Amino acid sequence: MGSAYRKYDWTMDSISEKERVSGCPDLYLSFHVEAWKAFMEFQHRFDFRKSKFTENFLRELQLITDAGFLNEFIMEEYGWLMFPPDNVKFRLEEYKKWKSESKITINLNNRFATISFNIKQ
Repeated sequence: MGSAYRKYDWTMDSISEKERVSGCPDLYLSFHVEAWKAFMEFQHRFDFRKSKFTENFLRELQLITDAGFLNEFIMEEYGWLMFPPDNVKFRLEEYKKWKSESKITINLNNRFATISFNIKQ
């Protein structure tokens, strides 16, 4: 839920009302980065029992983040079809080397939440 709420908050803070009318702004890299960071923070704030899938997902996502390749991983997962912030510098060669040495199996394309924006009437 933290991830979904963060996506909503990021959208409300970063995207104009007119752009929100066109749908969820999921082509922005920051939309996803902020959400996955919130997803990882949740595990440290609460000690809930987790499934093996969730434990593995969080472990691998933390490995990616700790290595400093969250931006690269997200962009790759979505086919490099996103708008990155101007200040983001991708370290592709380092990322490729790190990924070839790491056992990353998670897939960010799995849907965990659906977010929609409605116009108040």
